[in-house]
Amino acid sequence: GMYCAGTGLTSPSGICAGGYYCSGGSGAVDASVCESRTLPETIIAASCGGLCPSGSYCPAGSGAPVPCPAGLYCGSAGLSSPSGTCLAGYYCPDLNSSDSRAAVCPAGFYCPAGTVLPVKCPRGTYQPVTGASNFSACRACEAGFYCPHENMTNGTLFTCIAGFFCPSGSIGAVLGCRAGFRCPAGSSEELTCAPGTYQKVPFSASCDVCEAGYECQGGVAGNLSDSSLSCSMGHFCVDGVEMACPAGWFSSE
Repeated sequence: GMYCAGTGLTSPSGICAGGYYCSGGSGAVDASVCESRTLPETIIAASCGGLCPSGSYCPAGSGAPVPCPAGLYCGSAGLSSPSGTCLAGYYCPDLNSSDSRAAVCPAGFYCPAGTVLPVKCPRGTYQPVTGASNFSACRACEAGFYCPHENMTNGTLFTCIAGFFCPSGSIGAVLGCRAGFRCPAGSSEELTCAPGTYQKVPFSASCDVCEAGYECQGGVAGNLSDSSLSCSMGHFCVDGVEMACPAGWFSSE
């Protein structure tokens, strides 16, 4: 980390210049001159330092190149400090990186500037492209599907199971269909039972046809034994839909 520029010195001339390293025996601030005396049984090294190589940096007074830290890059020779952070959308996992785009961020992850290892998109999201640079690239899982794992690349891989519904961004099929609704496989919301049908049982994929003589208005129809659900006087029910008796006809029940 020091150099000795002359002869007869009692102390080093100074520290090695920034961007260079002086490993020992340097006779110049940039290690361009090495100790050249010939003494018995003395082996002179081929180099006493020199220009800091790409992938490393050399602050003033360096005795050896400093490896560029992970997440940073050192893009040229002769640096006294790193060139900067790895670019957004890429990551720099290793020491001695000389490329700001050392590795492209893979699908399922995102990589802000200076990333050492890609960041996983969380459960309930997916990320189908490479080179993502921030969390906003993680897309909500598609409606009717769920994304139970981190760093998923497909938002339609797991279909919501029958009897449940999965809004956008679901991490699992956890929202059960209520009575009066139906949820076939792949539902993104509860579907109300149509007029003429009913469903008293929760977690159902379909609705049942209303029994003869009763009216089902759709939704939660209640217990079919309840007389309030039977066809009213002067009306008849077909497929669970109440209709008025036509002229010339009557119904006393």
